[in-house]
Amino acid sequence: MKTHMAITELALKDNPLVAKNMKRFIARCSELPDIIKAEVVDMSSRHFYDALHLDPSFGTVNDAKNNAMSAFLRHDAFAKKAAKKGDKDLFYRELGYALHYLQDGSTPPHTEHGNYLHKLFRLPMHILFERGKKVGATSRLEDLIKNYKNEELPFSSLKSLFHNNALFTLQPENLVKYRNVFKWFGIQQRCFDRSVNVSKAYLDHALQYLG
Repeated sequence: MKTHMAITELALKDNPLVAKNMKRFIARCSELPDIIKAEVVDMSSRHFYDALHLDPSFGTVNDAKNNAMSAFLRHDAFAKKAAKKGDKDLFYRELGYALHYLQDGSTPPHTEHGNYLHKLFRLPMHILFERGKKVGATSRLEDLIKNYKNEELPFSSLKSLFHNNALFTLQPENLVKYRNVFKWFGIQQRCFDRSVNVSKAYLDHALQYLG
């Protein structure tokens, strides 16, 4: 999805540690988990995270294999391993994959509570919020980038970074409903800003793996 690329490119824009061509590569890799078969799995699990409830069918804190946080941590571990081996191409690829799941955790439809049937029922609105021609985030990327506001996000661990990011999306003002579609632009901007800033925080941490 183009939004992942835009978020990653903005997060990397002023980073002096990554070459220009590799910034584009990382951004492209941050899109791939929505495309490649190995990463596109059951819609109720890997790309979702429930920060408040324990419902394994949704992919939550207590489900160690199938939620967005576990996917994020898994790809971060792969990136760290690649860095130790000196394989920069693999490192940057895994970095992009990890960013994808971290960014998913910045989007309300990916973090709200609900089981498989709930996600299926909400899927049309989920797609409309992210990719709708007139009201979707993808359709207004230029505005989102133009109005982006930077914010430092200190964290104590990668788990806390991911979890607190998801909690941010659950604030009442970020609730996504058909009846508040007129508020979606504001929600999209707040979550876009958060996604860029959490990506920056993670990148500053993960790039240290290269030594």
